[in-house]
Amino acid sequence: LHFDSVKSAEQWCQCAPGFKQHDWLDDVDIFVLPINLPINDNAIVEIHLLNLRDSQLFESEFLKPYGKAIEEAGGVPFVIASSHVIRIRGIYNCNFFILTQWPSFEVAKNWHLSGSKFHF
Repeated sequence: LHFDSVKSAEQWCQCAPGFKQHDWLDDVDIFVLPINLPINDNAIVEIHLLNLRDSQLFESEFLKPYGKAIEEAGGVPFVIASSHVIRIRGIYNCNFFILTQWPSFEVAKNWHLSGSKFHF
């Protein structure tokens, strides 16, 4: 879902009947994240919730080559790539969030089976 502000997202979560259910307890995590690029309607998305010890090293050594490799494989890297993670609901903590977009499940699967991801 896309909201204009964190406050709008919080209000929606508090008012939407499906998300107000108390029986979920802490089984559902809801985050508000800044989006960098639009997500295509039929895209396959890959989500990484990370807890980094050295975010500067991660950003300088990993992100650039990762983005290049994803593009070469046919994906769109960094639809979201941010340390600005706001948790509205749930128990999972992360300090960096990456969302990669793939044109199809096959393209994403080929990337993961190719072994390219292990070169980082």
